[in-house]
Amino acid sequence: MTDAVLCVDIGTSSLKAAYISFKGEVIAFARISIEKANESNRWLFALKQGISELNATICGNIHKEKSQNQNFLPKIKAISISGNGPSLANSKGSFLWNESLENLDLCKLPKETAGSIFAPRIFYVREKLNTLLTSSEGLFSVPEFLVYQLTDRAYTLLPNERFKKAYWSEELLKSMNIPFDVFPPFLELGNASGTLTEKGKKSLGVTGEQVEGCVPVFCGGPDFAIALIGTNTLSEGKICDRAGTSEGLNLCTNKPLISPEVRTLPSPINPLWNASVIIPDTGSRFATWKQSSIYKDVSYEECVNDLLQNKKSFGYELMINIALEVKNAYKILKSESEKNNIKLNEKICCTGGQAKNQSWLKLKSEIVEVPFYVQKCADSELVGNAAVALFGLGLYPSIAKAAEDLTKS
Repeated sequence: MTDAVLCVDIGTSSLKAAYISFKGEVIAFARISIEKANESNRWLFALKQGISELNATICGNIHKEKSQNQNFLPKIKAISISGNGPSLANSKGSFLWNESLENLDLCKLPKETAGSIFAPRIFYVREKLNTLLTSSEGLFSVPEFLVYQLTDRAYTLLPNERFKKAYWSEELLKSMNIPFDVFPPFLELGNASGTLTEKGKKSLGVTGEQVEGCVPVFCGGPDFAIALIGTNTLSEGKICDRAGTSEGLNLCTNKPLISPEVRTLPSPINPLWNASVIIPDTGSRFATWKQSSIYKDVSYEECVNDLLQNKKSFGYELMINIALEVKNAYKILKSESEKNNIKLNEKICCTGGQAKNQSWLKLKSEIVEVPFYVQKCADSELVGNAAVALFGLGLYPSIAKAAEDLTKS
């Protein structure tokens, strides 16, 4: 049996899972739609289904789940989970990053919340759903809640100390009259949150030799941070494009860039920073159009290829407009970089759904006038999770070194 990390990334509408070997090879990959009807167990159910599909794929026939030969399956030495943020959840409910704040007056936010990306949703829960805020129940960001369901250990993953302002503090929660112990204590990236419990094994449907002994469970934290690790955007001037439901160009810098058009957060690796320009709906906008078009039942690849031959169509115009928005985002980062004497990398690493469509990438490259490329795994969040776990297992001296090795072609 091959040793592997079960890597998981929770998206807005789907969960991605993969077995990744200690050398960074993707042994098997699955993408599962998240059924919101499952309420707080939606991510647990999706992961169980994902593991079933991973194992069936390895055995060569996705329809023969009951006859799988355990000898062919990788041994899960660790589990590593990341997810979209800022989203909140517990066993009573959830509030995702893209769900409406129902016209909540954010002007009422206390000044102590400035800089916190979680504050608007915490404030919403406080004002509208106060029943969620009990110390016995706890409130988690989404990946940490799934980790809690698997380990019975409650932590909030903090990429590093500099992220505290972007999360929550005792002062922030006090300003909203929320007990500090409603939120789990912070845990530094690379430390296991706990080990997979027997209940967790049963919930996921994994037994026997595949999960022998103690299996540590890591949280990779927010998807944008773990994607920076998984694309190795961890040295000044490197740039990546995270293109899924939303999209963001991310530039690694050695100092924060101060601009109203740029969101600057710490890099997951000290002492670096990440400057990003966010386009909140490129993927969802295209998906919404496709769903209502004659391309509803064809693959994205077939749809895009056909649109490229039909340049008078609305779909092609939409693709061009999206690419122009990406170009504008790149121009903003380039301008800010020049002001701060930062030399940009000559190419952009793309990750996410659009990274799997070479025709779309080619169009982007032509319009942005910068080459876009994809690593051996287009879902870089999964590679980032593998890097965190392999560091946590003691196989690498740092997360940065793990990322460097795992992203080599």
